Amino acid sequence: MRQAEQQKAWLILRQEAAPRLSTMIAELESLMGGVKPSALPPGPEGLKLLLSRCSTLQLKTLRCRAIDWARGEKKGMRPPSELDEILKQWDKTHRLIRPATIEWIRADAENTEADEVRAKYMRYLEVLSELVVLSSDKSIIDSLETSLEQILDRSPDFAEEVSAYRRATAELLRWERRTALAQARSHTENYAPMKKVWLEAAQAKRGSPGLVPRRARRVAQAELRGSMPQILSAMATDLLKKQVQLHSLVGLPTSKPMVASKYDQRVYGTFSLPEQVADAVNLLRVKLLVDEQSPPLTLETAVALDRGRRGDFELAGCTIERLKLEPLIYRFAELKESAQRIVPIGPLPSESLGNEPVRQVLLRLSVRPDWLQNEYFFVDLTNQVTEN
Repeated sequence: MRQAEQQKAWLILRQEAAPRLSTMIAELESLMGGVKPSALPPGPEGLKLLLSRCSTLQLKTLRCRAIDWARGEKKGMRPPSELDEILKQWDKTHRLIRPATIEWIRADAENTEADEVRAKYMRYLEVLSELVVLSSDKSIIDSLETSLEQILDRSPDFAEEVSAYRRATAELLRWERRTALAQARSHTENYAPMKKVWLEAAQAKRGSPGLVPRRARRVAQAELRGSMPQILSAMATDLLKKQVQLHSLVGLPTSKPMVASKYDQRVYGTFSLPEQVADAVNLLRVKLLVDEQSPPLTLETAVALDRGRRGDFELAGCTIERLKLEPLIYRFAELKESAQRIVPIGPLPSESLGNEPVRQVLLRLSVRPDWLQNEYFFVDLTNQVTEN
């Protein structure tokens, strides 16, 4: 882009994001004071709209930051970013999401009659499950489970039904988690951690300037330090057909279901969601006593099934089939809503941009999954057998 076009694009994004971030902070802080935004409907539907707006704002903030990188000058010469205030506002916004959600549920519980509890509670499970699977806050589920007790308190009979279901499923989930983890550990021997393999491939070596210095300890930044064909050729030798472990994978809501590892240290991998995963999810549903007439009754079980349905995994053993270097700025300036899950809702990934942000790149891998570890099941794709 020419400089004028960059400025225009950035200003458009800033006008879209900044005022709405300020408004969101005001609404979340009002909630903390017991005042619900008047524009939102009550109950679970209003909370769903509020959380959806938070997700949209994160996406716009990611895009704004990338456009700002495109406007940057060399390190040490660049003035303070005009985007700094937006980034501070996003940092404040994501920190308010948990306490504001808890306060929303508390206030709604006070206005809930006993005959409304079942329907309202079940809808909250759907809304809160989505928040848990999209968030980077690992402990948020415990806080939300406690908050939901306030709604259950309005109907002792239904509360006892939920309590009985929890007693029937909690230990089962703990057992399934341990079993899936043990199976994954038994398969990792020939699969190297992706961060280690990526660092070795990115380092400068004889015949290639690489993307990071020879003695770099991590890929804090990946910069085109020479000819891209030369760099890619050396990296292909190091990476193609390599067996690696990918951590923290999420399903993407694309037309053909995809799975991607969460973006970290300038690398992520993708593959199509295998059909065998559906069998594992269906088996988990049976174990959790769930069918069309009997939905999950706790947030823990709702999240377990939601993550399985989406294609979320703790760990995957994969074989690298293709690789592509993407411009860092382009990846996030043009980040689609369907790919947003590579960055969970929470703090934005920190980046080291070096002297020339426009020369910064990241690595996208196309891989073939050999085995998959969900939190509660394991799928061995090499034997075409679903385990657990």
